[in-house]
Amino acid sequence: MEQRESNPDPRTFDANLQARTNKVLSTLAFGVEVRVLSLDSLKEITECLLAMNQKVVKVILDSKKDIWINEELFELVQDYFNDSLPVLDFCASLENCLKHVRDAHLQIFTALHFFEEEDVV
Repeated sequence: MEQRESNPDPRTFDANLQARTNKVLSTLAFGVEVRVLSLDSLKEITECLLAMNQKVVKVILDSKKDIWINEELFELVQDYFNDSLPVLDFCASLENCLKHVRDAHLQIFTALHFFEEEDVV
């Protein structure tokens, strides 16, 4: 497969991909370590995943002729998309769960506040 001028340097692309992956994993590990995965950390993870996906899609589109003629490369691209979509679905589901937990926490906090006010009166 010949390298086209429009294609990025694979080493640079790989280094950027590894850096973004490490950032996602560090954010997840920190959230697990302190037993808190906030909406902000989830947002950061999702943004990193989306940015990675955008870069990968750009490389795939820039290399589409090479991908179409190489069966192994085509299968790798298919596997990438088949694996990345469930991860993004998971992030969306996790975001919904965290929002429900935040709302429930707020309701409990509000109820406790009213209970404390009634106790004072």
